[in-house]
Amino acid sequence: MLIQISIKHGVKIHKIEIDDEIGKIADVKENIYEQWGILVRNQTLILKGKTLQDKNSLKASGCTNGSKIMLIASGTAAPSAAFSTSKLVEKGSSEFLPEKKTISNWSERKNVWYKTGVISLRDEGLSLLPNDIFTFSTSEGSKEKNQITLLQSTTFVDFSNNCFLRTLPESFINLCALKTLKLDSNSFECRRVSENETSSEDNAQTSPTNKTEKHYDSVLQSQIHDLTIALSNMTQLTQLSLSRNKLSSLPINNFANFSRLEELQASHNSISKIPLSFDCLVSLRYLNLDFNNLDLLPNNFGLSLPYLEEFSAKNNRISFLPPTFGKDIIETDVSPSISSDISSSYLSSIAPTTCLCRLKKLDLASNRIAKLPTGFFIRLTALNTLMLHNNPIMMEEIREEAGFEAFDERRRRHVDKTIDGRVSILSDTIKMDQGADLTRNPRFK
Repeated sequence: MLIQISIKHGVKIHKIEIDDEIGKIADVKENIYEQWGILVRNQTLILKGKTLQDKNSLKASGCTNGSKIMLIASGTAAPSAAFSTSKLVEKGSSEFLPEKKTISNWSERKNVWYKTGVISLRDEGLSLLPNDIFTFSTSEGSKEKNQITLLQSTTFVDFSNNCFLRTLPESFINLCALKTLKLDSNSFECRRVSENETSSEDNAQTSPTNKTEKHYDSVLQSQIHDLTIALSNMTQLTQLSLSRNKLSSLPINNFANFSRLEELQASHNSISKIPLSFDCLVSLRYLNLDFNNLDLLPNNFGLSLPYLEEFSAKNNRISFLPPTFGKDIIETDVSPSISSDISSSYLSSIAPTTCLCRLKKLDLASNRIAKLPTGFFIRLTALNTLMLHNNPIMMEEIREEAGFEAFDERRRRHVDKTIDGRVSILSDTIKMDQGADLTRNPRFK
């Protein structure tokens, strides 16, 4: 039965007409992506306090005509206007805020953090976090005060989109129970900074002339400047988001200690290399390395990543995919299909021995691919979406590849399923796009 549901995200409301038996929650998320540009993996849909699962139909999820579903979006956001580090407000030792920026009482906020295990200072315009951010005092009776720490109870931290935030308090390293950490859209780096260097940098930027700014400098020098050190003890992490920072490498020394990590977002940095030990992230499901400086992937990439679902590395300088890419992916009933997106890189070839037999979506648009490896479509038996636009290879050449007919049938079934779900907005790439250009791009002639 065709029903209409409402998706609420902040003050925005989006209405969708969809069949409640055929349409799935995953189809609703695709629709939201087309409407608002929020990546599917960054969407959480909640109906009457219950998180909706992608694989379930709307009817099985309890959705009826007129249902109102709340959308919670995570992931990166464009940086907001930068705040000057020289404009600070002093309210004791617990606040360093830009001018004209207000925030609720720190004690009240910390009390909520303690009860929920969630610390959120996203979009607050902070240039520095106070050293006592993870502790607070509570009063029992009229005289006695108890010091409480948030270090053992905190499982979720979001310091995203503060722009100039580049250090963390020393106590941050002791958040050993942390499972989700979001540090997107800041200025974090992976290098040690000496006290003299820190002082020199800050003097050049702020030239402290009053007590507030001098106190700021003092606190800054005592904080952690190297993100690798800050993350060293967080072995319980399942989600780490570091997009839009100043990272030249992944801030992890020993990947084996992060075997529980399921999602790693590190787009829009300056990362130039993935270490061989990266395959120790055996629980990894989602990996985003868009807009970095990668030239290649390690030879063992994918060999020990049995649960990898999505890999995106658009806008890099990758010239070759290693033979192990997608190889030895463990086939289990619970392991979902892989989705890979490495468009806008400088890929010139795909290794002939590459095996991506569980891959459903592959995006290699805007690269330098002139030919597909032998048996490409025969090997990729689950592939239903392929994007090779803006490459030297043309659609006519792709149609001649062995196994293309079977791929095209899967692609058509995928389109029909989307249409049957009655999703009201379909992207151009889903409609009837076979995946490549019909005529050669002039820049490849």
